[in-house]
Amino acid sequence: HAGMLPKYRRLVEKLAQQGLLTVICGTDTLGVGINVPIRTVLMTGLAKYDGVRHRVLKSREFHQIAGRAGRAGYDTEGTVVV
Repeated sequence: HAGMLPKYRRLVEKLAQQGLLTVICGTDTLGVGINVPIRTVLMTGLAKYDGVRHRVLKSREFHQIAGRAGRAGYDTEGTVVV
């Protein structure tokens, strides 16, 4: 998502908001700055590469990513799978 050209990123967000995408794969950047209906967040691990080394996610980072699931106005509940 973050590495995409802006016009393609906007297209993905628009299609997701319209319910036309059933799956979006991305990095932790999806956890920041988008407001699309995501019912389920699947995390393949609790570590990330921060540009220098792999490290465990901070609790703030985990909550930011997990918080994409079940967004108010779209769903009444969400699921996070790690």
